[in-house]
Amino acid sequence: MKKSQKNSKKSATPVHKESAHGKSHGNEERLVDLQIEYPKSNLRKLTEIAARFRARYDDLIDQGYFTDLQKEFAAIMKNEPNEHCLVGSLEFKIYDYGMYITPMPIGESLIRFRKSEKMGVHRGETFIQSFLIGNEIVIASCEVCPACGHEWRQKTLEHTCPRCERSLGVDMFFVIEEDKCPHCNHKGITESGMVCRNCHREIYEETVVRLKLQI
Repeated sequence: MKKSQKNSKKSATPVHKESAHGKSHGNEERLVDLQIEYPKSNLRKLTEIAARFRARYDDLIDQGYFTDLQKEFAAIMKNEPNEHCLVGSLEFKIYDYGMYITPMPIGESLIRFRKSEKMGVHRGETFIQSFLIGNEIVIASCEVCPACGHEWRQKTLEHTCPRCERSLGVDMFFVIEEDKCPHCNHKGITESGMVCRNCHREIYEETVVRLKLQI
């Protein structure tokens, strides 16, 4: 994983490339031409492997491999107060003791037992995002702040990290790759406007950049 600047809060100032018709504005592409090299990171590969591992685990649950144990859990929880909940978790996290204080989650499957509800299985999906911070590309989980590593899941709704107070559109920018939406990670950004065809959510133009990399 590419390390980012941790100390002083610095504002990213990407150079906006002018189009043939003048300065970019509205829904026109915003290009950043930087003499930087894309970081070589195993984070994407690890996330993909973790997803396959969890898929096998989920298949075992769906096929009834743990049915007897699940029934025993459920029987006990029926006699517990409704405020009590038993949760089992298969979670993959990356610990980077040289950079982040908290671990970076890259995938989780949850199984939940509670008196007032049926057993539920939650399959959390985590994807990897690229960010431009200053003149540096940082690759991080969608669950955390790419600058400080603090949990920050609602980047697209709350544009400021609750810990380091860096903000999207000011101190960092989503890097648009292969027209993938920063909300759902699917190739769904329309050519006519910043709205995803897959999740139909608006993409705030001031928080994203498309890079022309010199590799």
